[in-house]
Amino acid sequence: MSNSRNDGTLGLFVGKSRSGKSILLKRAAEQHRRCLAIDSKGEMSSQLNFERFDNRYDFLKRVIEVGAGDLQACFIPSDKKDFDFFCDVAFNFNRVKECALAFEELAMHTNQGKASGHWNRVLNQILGYGATIFATVQRCQEVDKTIIANASFIQITQHQSTDDQLYLASKLDIPIEEIPVEPLKFLHWTSDKKIVCKGDVTFKKATSRNWPKGTPSFRAGGKMQKVLPSGQFAGVEYC
Repeated sequence: MSNSRNDGTLGLFVGKSRSGKSILLKRAAEQHRRCLAIDSKGEMSSQLNFERFDNRYDFLKRVIEVGAGDLQACFIPSDKKDFDFFCDVAFNFNRVKECALAFEELAMHTNQGKASGHWNRVLNQILGYGATIFATVQRCQEVDKTIIANASFIQITQHQSTDDQLYLASKLDIPIEEIPVEPLKFLHWTSDKKIVCKGDVTFKKATSRNWPKGTPSFRAGGKMQKVLPSGQFAGVEYC
């Protein structure tokens, strides 16, 4: 293992179902040759052609086999013990060599209290080993506070419930009017600068293997933005 590591990035993507919150996650995740995802719906496999694993034995065997090599894989959990198992494997996979980790629909696996188990280890230690973490959640109040406190940036997409809008606006110290109420609209927030950009998702005519219905592109700050592997935009100053 290398002792020379860069600080990692943690991006949290928050919004109602079908609001477009996972589009940027997937656009960033597909750029990583080493990426492990926990995905109950298996979308990382069906849409991005990640290798799919439905049991612990085969998943762990494949990760050990790959070692420091390339692997894009998603693990389909059946319970919270599977989530804890995934976090343990993912933590050690990143220690061997830096990688990206994607957690789809995080509220299915965690709770509102303090992060616990190997998930706590991931949130509090893995960024020091250079990992890139992506996580989606529909309602910010359904997940532990650790991830909000540690987030490098938060992407906020459509929120229609007044209660959800009020909670998020209060938690992030932003005007409630700024929270998107239409699908495919978004804003990016950081703790230092608050709202760093606002924009929307569009779809080009060009298609690829991963995006047969059109490759998504992102407009923010009045121009088209290049998506970085971190899930941030090249033309936006985040800190």
